[in-house]
Amino acid sequence: MARYSMKETKFFNHLKAAKDPAYVPHLMLDAVARRINARNDADLARKLAISPAAVSRLRNKAPITPHIILRIIEATGWTFDEVLAALGGV
Repeated sequence: MARYSMKETKFFNHLKAAKDPAYVPHLMLDAVARRINARNDADLARKLAISPAAVSRLRNKAPITPHIILRIIEATGWTFDEVLAALGGV
């Protein structure tokens, strides 16, 4: 059985919570866009090095992947906990 750190466990629980009303990825994306001065979702996608379709899926409450969280951390300088808080707090 795999052992996960507390942060990883929080993350996996967050994936399950994607259907929870507290999960607000669109607000997190707006905060990220402001932080990195992205003009629109296409610009945000370019600056995060992800596809525009991935940004669209996130805006429609798709679960956020570890890859995208890492891209957000690299682009914004936020900590993992700050990203989770921006997603609605876990």
